Amino acid sequence: MKITIDDEDIDLESDLLEVDEASINDKLRRFAKTYSRYNQIYAKAQFLLASAEDELESVEGAKFDIYKSNGGSDKLIDAKVSADEQVIVAKSKVREAKYKSQMVFGFLRSLDKSHEDLINLGYNVRKEMDKIFPQEIRGLPLSQHNINDDVANLFKN
Repeated sequence: MKITIDDEDIDLESDLLEVDEASINDKLRRFAKTYSRYNQIYAKAQFLLASAEDELESVEGAKFDIYKSNGGSDKLIDAKVSADEQVIVAKSKVREAKYKSQMVFGFLRSLDKSHEDLINLGYNVRKEMDKIFPQEIRGLPLSQHNINDDVANLFKN
């Protein structure tokens, strides 16, 4: 899925979330860099959300002053402010900024879960390797291994 934040296309890449044995080392090695990048994008999205909220507040305040100078009850003025075209546009920008911010935040949470899954998968792969190649075999230098004997011993058990 792609979103645009501050004229930059951001790809919330689902392939970064996939976990398999073949990519454990590569993904663990790249995790910090990837997480940092998306955390910076999230910070930018939060900044843009705060800016949009400030703009909305400013437009609402200005419109309230304009309508108040024409007279009327506060309830009537609030209704006029809410119906004003500039306020509606500003609210739309706030909603869009919230959506984008939540999308990036959700992606960061998914990255956290994917990282946890990678660590668990790595642990399980190590356990399987210990069953296949016990520590006594793995601890020997390669020159002392007799591969045929090692494989034969595996199938005896």
